[in-house]
Amino acid sequence: MSLKNLLRLAFLELARYRNISLFLVLNLALGIVGFFLLQIFQQSLLQQSAEKAQVILGGDLSISARRAFGEQERQAWESQIQFEKSSHFYSMFSMLRTPTDSKLTSVGVFDDNYPLYGQFKLSDGPFASDRARVWVDPEIQEMLDLKIGDLVEIGESSFAYSGVIVEDPSRLFRGTGFAPRVLIHKNFLIDAGLLKPGSTFTEYWSYKTAPTYDVVSAKSNLEKLIVDPVVRIENTKDSAQDSNRVLKYFTDYLGLVALVALGLCFLCGSYLLQWTFLNKKKSIAIYKTLGLSDEKIVGIYLLQNFILSLLACFLGYLLVQGVLPILQRVITEEFNLPINLVFSLKALIVTCLIAVLGPMLMVVPQIIQIVDLRPLMLFQNVETRVKKSWAYFFWLVSSVLVFWGLSVWQSNSFKVGSLFSIALVGLIIFFQVINRVILYFLEKMSSRFGWLTRYSVRGLTRKPASAGLVFTTMSLATLVLSLLPHVKSSIINEIRPDVSSQIPSLFLFDIQPEQVQGLQAISQELLKQDLELSPLVRSRILKVNEENYERAVQTGEIQTREADDEARFRNRGINLTYRDHLQASEDLIKGKFQTDFSEENPESLPQISLEKRYAGRVGIDIGDIVTFDVQGVELKAIVSSLRQVRWTSFQPNFFILFPKGVLEEAPQIFLTSISSEQRSVVKEFQRRVATNYKNVSIIDVTSTVENSLKYIEQMSIGLQFMAWLAVLVGLFVFVVLLNTQIKERLQEMNLLQIMGSTNAQVLKVVLTQFVLLMTTSIVFGVILGLVMAWIVITVSFDLTTVYDIQYLLLLGAILIPVCALALYIGLKPLKKLNPMDLIRQI
Repeated sequence: MSLKNLLRLAFLELARYRNISLFLVLNLALGIVGFFLLQIFQQSLLQQSAEKAQVILGGDLSISARRAFGEQERQAWESQIQFEKSSHFYSMFSMLRTPTDSKLTSVGVFDDNYPLYGQFKLSDGPFASDRARVWVDPEIQEMLDLKIGDLVEIGESSFAYSGVIVEDPSRLFRGTGFAPRVLIHKNFLIDAGLLKPGSTFTEYWSYKTAPTYDVVSAKSNLEKLIVDPVVRIENTKDSAQDSNRVLKYFTDYLGLVALVALGLCFLCGSYLLQWTFLNKKKSIAIYKTLGLSDEKIVGIYLLQNFILSLLACFLGYLLVQGVLPILQRVITEEFNLPINLVFSLKALIVTCLIAVLGPMLMVVPQIIQIVDLRPLMLFQNVETRVKKSWAYFFWLVSSVLVFWGLSVWQSNSFKVGSLFSIALVGLIIFFQVINRVILYFLEKMSSRFGWLTRYSVRGLTRKPASAGLVFTTMSLATLVLSLLPHVKSSIINEIRPDVSSQIPSLFLFDIQPEQVQGLQAISQELLKQDLELSPLVRSRILKVNEENYERAVQTGEIQTREADDEARFRNRGINLTYRDHLQASEDLIKGKFQTDFSEENPESLPQISLEKRYAGRVGIDIGDIVTFDVQGVELKAIVSSLRQVRWTSFQPNFFILFPKGVLEEAPQIFLTSISSEQRSVVKEFQRRVATNYKNVSIIDVTSTVENSLKYIEQMSIGLQFMAWLAVLVGLFVFVVLLNTQIKERLQEMNLLQIMGSTNAQVLKVVLTQFVLLMTTSIVFGVILGLVMAWIVITVSFDLTTVYDIQYLLLLGAILIPVCALALYIGLKPLKKLNPMDLIRQI
């Protein structure tokens, strides 16, 4: 048979079952809309990051560290680079002060060559170095009501306010950082006295190279030359991949929620394909009797699936084009993200590939049945079931592996993708088992009720596969929808200032030793309390168990989020502290904590405590001997314990904790925090400290937390959108199943009317079945959402679980009428019941 005839048969079959074909197209289109939008968002983000990579990085190559570089060190690496121009830049925190107020800022210190790429858009002319000037982010100008020419103080110098940074091309996004940016020229850095011993700053050297210069090879050579893992070496490719890490993590999890909706679509599609096959089996037997080969019948099926997939892609494309302008407006106005959503051919290709290959994978059970079907089935009325052969189980395992691959790809994490896949498959199995258990008990209990109820329950137990699909899809969708608000509620409860009295009001750092006594005096006068100061000692790890602690090299290959995190933690500077006690925000989970160290035994080593997750990321465990370079002095210590730290306490916490008696003589600065419910007292304390100790940086924790809450709210909106999409798919599955089940039972319902049942009784039978099914699935989804929320919040975030009961009530208020509408639509075929149809068939 020619391809033309195969296509004609395929179209005839689709036209014959046009309602089911329409359901399949709508089902798949709904599933791919969210996935398609997410791909467009990700591709737009990557494209803009890549286009601005040189500007964001500050050059073609960048070398930076949270310490000062020596002249010889710089000359050594510059001898290995062929560059046209270089730029020197510092970034540090400092208070910007006016006569009436002060604000923590991130100070950028630039030279005459800055920026090497791109141009800053300023409100009042270009950068200038003729006198001490400062340019600020708009929020600083608004908060302090600055006018051109106003004098402000940074460190120990005065600067003239010269305008607002209207557009900063080096920052693709403004995130939830502690402080807005201000810019000053390098000529005035020394006078400002911002670089004191132990001060927190980052030094950057950026280089502009020729377009043909191989920056990847140059970076590789520099990594061999600069062995200190604290020094960060980046090229433009690294910059594009690394920009806006938080947003990329957010899109990772959005992708997983989108996969839930897509997975529900494939479950529904599999059911529809199987239901359609059962209706077509005699037609297939006729084809075989007439001599049509299995290969050509399978070809017809595959052609049908391909046509439906293309139609779904086209419909999804139209829906996305309609939604895209709305989404762009939401991202710009609500999320305040300057992302220009651009329709991406790559996003379309990726989505269409999944939309085409997914249904091809779904049709495999029907192909197995087609091959096993015999023409004798034409004369028999026997239900065809999927043969549980090795081919079927191979298909099942392959489907799970494909979904696992998609999960890993979307989450950029083997760990997260694997856990997500295992959890989802486990939940599907769990819901199927629970559904069978519920149906079993319903059937046992139905004898206590009237015949209509018994008949309704029997209708469910006779169709366990379709009942299980409704139960699974709606339970999963409800679980996803009810899980996220509990996580958000728990995080907000932990960090909201007016809820948790443990959250400090101010966080102070860069305190010099000679300033401690004066700060204590101010605290006693205003707060009536002593400050609990935490020392900070700069260091780096030289060896672990006598093996050199080398840099984690980032290759050009795809990196998982775990590998990325491990490299970041391994290559960062190490801040040490010492105490003889654990804070309220710390818990000892393994080993023994040493409070004091004495050198009575010359061979003994100080026993240090590491934060649990940090230890895992850098590959250090209890019993390991770590060699530190503490500002030129080599120091060995043995890991004796692991701690769990509650970072959301906003207290001065550290990854590595020494006992007393080791680091007291090392160069150090101090950190502290204060808590007070009297806002006026806190404001006066901040003013006094900023005036008398100009190098001390102060974070207003209350304001920082409030800003963070805004971003948490915004991100939860995005996740909730995807979750509601999953619910919409679940409701669509429900309507489809309701429609197919009613069509399948029309003869049975007609028979009931012939036997004397009224139309209201027939309606009550079907209504009871599906109300029961929907109610149990939603209830179990909500209950399991509560359980999963507790697991996620306790295990992943180590927080106290706070359930959002108000949201659950709102969810119920929304789902009940929506489900009622779905029932109304699905029960429409019952209005066409006509007993004469059954008599005509007889």
